[in-house]
Amino acid sequence: MSKATNEPVSSAKLYWTCYGGWGALFRSIYFRVSLIAPFFLSPYWVYNAWWNEIPNLLPSMLGVTIGGYAIFIAVGDPKFLKILAKAGKASIEGKSVLLRSSASFVHFVVFQIISIFIWLILNAVYSDSVNMHAYEFVKIHANVGVCCKFLIFMLHYFGFAIFVYSILCVLALVMNVFRVIYWFDRYAQRQ
Repeated sequence: MSKATNEPVSSAKLYWTCYGGWGALFRSIYFRVSLIAPFFLSPYWVYNAWWNEIPNLLPSMLGVTIGGYAIFIAVGDPKFLKILAKAGKASIEGKSVLLRSSASFVHFVVFQIISIFIWLILNAVYSDSVNMHAYEFVKIHANVGVCCKFLIFMLHYFGFAIFVYSILCVLALVMNVFRVIYWFDRYAQRQ
C-alpha cells in the first residue's frame, strides 16, 4: 500500500473514483428523487425546523451502515471475496465489485456527515444571537434582506434534499448488501 492512500485527500479521491464520481451521483435514482422530494414535502421543510430531525435519525442510520458493512465483509469466505475483488475490473471504470460496493458504504457515511454539517449551519443561522444581528443588518440594508431570504431558502432546499438523499442512501445500501448476499448464495450453491 502506498503512503498516498493513507492521506485524507488521496483517500477521498480514491473513494470518489471507486464510487463513480459525479456521473454516478447524477445517474443515481436516489439522488434524483432527493432533488424532487422537497417540492412534494415543502410544507414540512419550508415552515418547520426540519433540521432538528437530523440528530434523531442519523445515529440509527449510522448503525445500519456499520452493521451492513460488517455483514458485507463477513459474508462468504476468502475465495468469494477474492472473486468480488476480481469481478468488474474489465468494466469501463476498472474498479472491482468489492471496491465499488465498499465505496457505496463510504458514500453513505459522507452524506451523513454532510447532513450533520447542515444541521450545525442551520442551528447557527437560527440561533438567537445571529437572528438579532441579522435583523439589525437587514433593517439598515433592505436590499440585502431579499437576497438573504433567497439564500436561506436555497440552504433549506438543498439541505433538505441532501438530508433526504442521506435517508435514501440507506435503501441503496441495503440493496447493495442484498445483491452481495445473492451473489454469495449463487456462489455457495455451485460449490
